[in-house]
Amino acid sequence: MLVTTLSLGAVAQQTLPELQPQQIASQELKAGSPAGDLMLKGKNIEMAMADLRGLGAEPEPMEPVPFGAHCYCKAIVYVGDNAGGSISNPIIDFGQLDSWGTQIGHNKQCADECSAAAARDPHFNDKNWLCQKIKQPGPHRVSAYSAVGTLDYQVAQSTYFTCSGGVTTCTCPPDWVSNTSQQLGGVTVDGKCKKVACQANTIPPYPPDGTPIGSWGFSWGNAFIAWGTAANMGAPKCVTTPWVGN
Repeated sequence: MLVTTLSLGAVAQQTLPELQPQQIASQELKAGSPAGDLMLKGKNIEMAMADLRGLGAEPEPMEPVPFGAHCYCKAIVYVGDNAGGSISNPIIDFGQLDSWGTQIGHNKQCADECSAAAARDPHFNDKNWLCQKIKQPGPHRVSAYSAVGTLDYQVAQSTYFTCSGGVTTCTCPPDWVSNTSQQLGGVTVDGKCKKVACQANTIPPYPPDGTPIGSWGFSWGNAFIAWGTAANMGAPKCVTTPWVGN
């Protein structure tokens, strides 16, 4: 029912009855005024409002009807066709794509809009970019999920790819020995390089091999061996291969 309230200064407000859109016909539009009631008959709504405005009466603005159900679209690593009622920390958040007064009966339209948004998104179609976000080797499926209002997220669009990369290789400086390969300038799996500092221990029995000397190094036989650090120029240089998708 369309209800319009008219204000006449300090005069008490009255509410209009329901009116036909084209013609008031035999209905009476009343507005209280100090001089009494104004009777408006046989006029359309626009004319009636104009007459009332001439007397200082203004209809209160109608509140817009809010859209209560939004279409959401988010992309994550595939967790099944139904992702539940919420998705946190998506890889891509496509935002609110549409809105309706109810969440009933719009699942397909929302899914279609979500699928279209994913299809035109440069990141969703960039396998290298997705692998750099996932950072896990092997085959993957990333899906765009759509949801209307508070309904569950359902798969709308998917992309498939295989990630590789993220391999870190650390190599010791040429005059430092790898702690794992025992080679000068070799690859070190544990990230440690070492070097004989001196063989000054002349007092047997010597400490057991590998006895720590604080964080500086350790003993081995009658030698003192230092761990490589950035300060002594013995730290390994590490290179990580970039993530790529195919």
